[in-house]
Parts: sequence; C-alpha cells; structure tokens
Amino acid sequence: MEGEYISSKSVQGRFQEKFFKSNPEELDLLISESIKEQEIEGINSRDRFGDVKRYPVGTVAKIDHNKKHYYFVAINDVNEFGKPIGQAKTNIDTALCGLMQAVKRFGHCDSICTPLIGTGRAAIKDATIEKVFQITVNSFVESQEKIAQKVIICINPKDYVEDRADISRLNKYLANKCEFPSTGN
Repeated sequence: MEGEYISSKSVQGRFQEKFFKSNPEELDLLISESIKEQEIEGINSRDRFGDVKRYPVGTVAKIDHNKKHYYFVAINDVNEFGKPIGQAKTNIDTALCGLMQAVKRFGHCDSICTPLIGTGRAAIKDATIEKVFQITVNSFVESQEKIAQKVIICINPKDYVEDRADISRLNKYLANKCEFPSTGN
C-alpha cells in the first residue's frame, strides 16, 4: 500500500489493513501461492517496485485466513503506479464469471459476502451501484449450481448516506429476481 499503490480505501486495502497490517507481504505471498497452485501463467511486466506478473481480468486467488475463505478477483489492469487502466463495464461480467467459477471449484457452499465489484476504486465509468447490484444478483440467482448458502452484497455505507444507493429500489429488484428467477428457457 506504499504510495497508495493499493488504496487504503479500496476493499483490498481495507482487508489488508484489518488482517495483514503488520505483515502485508504475507497477503501477497498467499495470493501468489494460490495463483501458482492453479498453474495460471502471468505476463512478465514491471512497475515502480520492480518485476511483476500481470494476470487477466477474472483471475481469482483464493486464500484461507483465520479459518475463513477469501477470494481476490482481478477487475482491472493497472499502470506502473497502481492506477487502473483498461476499465470497461465488461470487466465486471468477466470478474464475476471468474469469481463464480472459483467458488464452484474451491468453495464450500458457505455464505458469500461480496462488494459491488467495479463501483469504487476500479473506476469503471458505467459501473453504477444499481447496475452492478443487478449483475451480481443475476449471477447468483441464475447460477445453474447452488454455490452458497447465503449471499451478502455489501454496499459502502457512504454510498447509502450520500444517496448514491437507493436501498428500497435495490431491495425491490432483489425480491422480484428471487421470486421470479430466469429459467433460461
């Protein structure tokens, strides 16, 4: 998180501050080990810290920490300073698809808690809270397999307080989608 390469305000930054503040390298190591175990090949690159690997949008690293499972999904590429580049709304679909595949592969049909991927520090222009909420709900409701006991979609409290998230409208969408899921027929 040196020099805001990973923002302390991002989901990853907050996670790192909460669980790995005293040893941020441990989180990097756990993510690297997960990617290596999956035999995912990255592309050699460089950033201001030296040699790095870049992975495609949708790449997921699962780590276990304090008897819980966490999934880190690539949503954007970043430049040498850690700033998002190549942001596109399709990245959300790709990231959620990667997440769903990872949960199917590694998951334990537990509760899943997910942020609204792409609505914050990823800086995806068309990633409104409402659109990403709908995409996220659709991904889980329309899944052909049961991959979770319960899904919790987290909305930044600031978005609610500052009236960027209409909770009533989101709840109506969720209720409707759960009562009348698409069957794909």
